[in-house]
Amino acid sequence: MIERLRHVLTLTGVLYFAVGVLCLASPSAQAVDLVPFVGFRFGGDVGTTTQGAQGPMSVTLDAAASYGGVIDVPLSGPRSIEFYYSRQQTTLGSPGVAQIHDVTMSVLHIGLVDAYATDNPQLTWLLAGTFGATQLTAAGSDETKPSIGLGGGVIWMANDHIGIRGDLRALLTFSGNGGGAIACGGGCSISFHGSLVAQGEASVGLLVRF
Repeated sequence: MIERLRHVLTLTGVLYFAVGVLCLASPSAQAVDLVPFVGFRFGGDVGTTTQGAQGPMSVTLDAAASYGGVIDVPLSGPRSIEFYYSRQQTTLGSPGVAQIHDVTMSVLHIGLVDAYATDNPQLTWLLAGTFGATQLTAAGSDETKPSIGLGGGVIWMANDHIGIRGDLRALLTFSGNGGGAIACGGGCSISFHGSLVAQGEASVGLLVRF
């Protein structure tokens, strides 16, 4: 719990620093959105191998809470460039394999988001596409693969500077033919399994507009 809180505080500090820099570089007529969020991420099959086993066994990561942040910087019209980071600390287990607790999936993306106005001036729909990398970490070792994100969201503004943003994203990690196993202790290893690791994430956050 203390380690997770430390990560949240560090991320929040980095996000506010980045927004301050971006606000100085962005035209005064355009607003930058900062959205620290909490979410729920689910799905994602990885491979586990135990000592003496013939090959990897496919195991689904346990659904668990996630947290992170989004920064949107206006480009032109309704389109913005989006910086997205999300971290999920989870567990996995399978028959004959002890449950592994310190498994982390971290996603860092950059991409584009389009905003669609509605008849309600406080409400805006979003459509986002991002790309970057996903890192699988366990027992102090890690493996990184390319990934993309596709999703939509909604923004409700209470006033000109404060609002709430909700998102639903598909996070797709391209693992090629797998490989890149990392040790997880006790004669066990974890690896990206198959050619695609698919996860879904639902999140909600406080939007601050500068």
